[in-house]
Amino acid sequence: MSESTNEFTGATFLDAATCLRRGFAPLDKKRVKPVGKEGDAFKLYYELHGSDKPDARKIVFIMGLNSTCWGWHGQVRYFARQGYQVLAFDNRGVGYSDTPRGPYKTSEMAKDVVDLFDHLGWTSKDHSINVVGVSLGGMISQELGLLIPERIQSIVLTSTTANIVFRLPSLKALNMYVRITTGMVKTKEDLVTLAVKTLYPDSFLDKVGDYEPERGNRDYLEDEFLRRVNTGRPSTAMGRFSQISAGMFHRVKPERLEKLGRSIPAIGVITGNDDNLIYWKESEILKRYLGDVEYRVLQNGGHALPSQFRDEYNLFVESIVESSEGKAKAML
Repeated sequence: MSESTNEFTGATFLDAATCLRRGFAPLDKKRVKPVGKEGDAFKLYYELHGSDKPDARKIVFIMGLNSTCWGWHGQVRYFARQGYQVLAFDNRGVGYSDTPRGPYKTSEMAKDVVDLFDHLGWTSKDHSINVVGVSLGGMISQELGLLIPERIQSIVLTSTTANIVFRLPSLKALNMYVRITTGMVKTKEDLVTLAVKTLYPDSFLDKVGDYEPERGNRDYLEDEFLRRVNTGRPSTAMGRFSQISAGMFHRVKPERLEKLGRSIPAIGVITGNDDNLIYWKESEILKRYLGDVEYRVLQNGGHALPSQFRDEYNLFVESIVESSEGKAKAML
């Protein structure tokens, strides 16, 4: 593991008790051009949690559109305490990470992840890294698996798509994107309200007690989202638009999905049938071309499955990791 280029002590939403290291990893200056001839390399912010043992299971969580790694707090806490070495990071254009000039591509964002792996010394070609991605993070995960399959042990694709079939976005998705990108959302509170009602089904938000006894789910989630927004650094318009562009123009053709399915020891695909952002049958398309995958559709599940179904989601991810270990050894 190389030395961090900038150890960081700013605020975080993740579990301080499990944190091994926080800092910044430089992106390849030949690939992501700095500003000016002598400019510093752009950097990704990351947090490493859990076990520091060399033989600990390695797992990385890749977040979705315009969200920071703090959205994985329920997964980081669980897997760190299960003895994993857990990596969470902010994609380019969001949170504490830098914002190179856009627009972005998911294939380039996947190369950012490789730079981060190299910085941390996660370089072994022995199928030892478990990858979990949600939404845009799932798109990046597809490209990452095609880019360095020899390093990857398993992939979990959550609420995501290969964009093989063109579909118009839902009205709720259009409403969110238009309001955010045109400046119609004026306050942090309005942003949080809009995000929560788009990411989760109304039937779930109207329930009481899933997070705290006698407390409404909507109230709990809006409070949590607002605390995360107030803790971190706001994204720029460049970052927001560039990430949206990456998601809009992402496409992995069937033959590439088939190659991905052959190259990775185990793949899980999980979705919710009440997703306002990515139509759940996109996951059926992934399943069709990836081949032998573990596939699950969560009833009344929205887009943010890692937090809506935290315990069930964590167990699903863990089952994929465990099932991949024997297969990974057979592929060496």
